[in-house]
Amino acid sequence: MLFIDSLQDQQLWNVGDEIGEKRGRSAIARADMPKSRVVEAGLLVALTPGPHPNHADASGWPDGKDERKAIALELCAASALHIRASASNIF
Repeated sequence: MLFIDSLQDQQLWNVGDEIGEKRGRSAIARADMPKSRVVEAGLLVALTPGPHPNHADASGWPDGKDERKAIALELCAASALHIRASASNIF
């Protein structure tokens, strides 16, 4: 997870490329979602600089697999998928 409020679109792709470079890959897609949706789902969000200074972790996941899956599906529905234009021919 990454706090992206202060980043422009190209900067977001650059971050993905920088992180993927360690695995020999570049970013081809991303999902954007407001922090508020993560909090509304009952999770905590904390800045945890590591791979990037704006990196964050979501914690407070329930123990039950079904409950975790329900939250994950809720977050997927709340996110916006962005496919990189140069990667659209691989889908």
